[in-house]
Amino acid sequence: MPSEVSRVVEVWKQSAGEKIAQTLADPSQYDNLFPGIKDAMKTQQYLEKSTKPIPAASTSSVPVRTCCFHDSP
Repeated sequence: MPSEVSRVVEVWKQSAGEKIAQTLADPSQYDNLFPGIKDAMKTQQYLEKSTKPIPAASTSSVPVRTCCFHDSP
């Protein structure tokens, strides 16, 4: 989610050493370093407005699939 990138960068900066933190760019401050970030934000906003979550209760069931991880004879 493009809208979360700035928050994640801040978390990285806090956990990284000072020298590394200085090299991490935040797209909200340096959008020129992130080609397509504006389009990605617009796309996220569009999808948030145009899609509706489907409640889990509205599904009848989830099929359970069994699988074997060994070779069959």
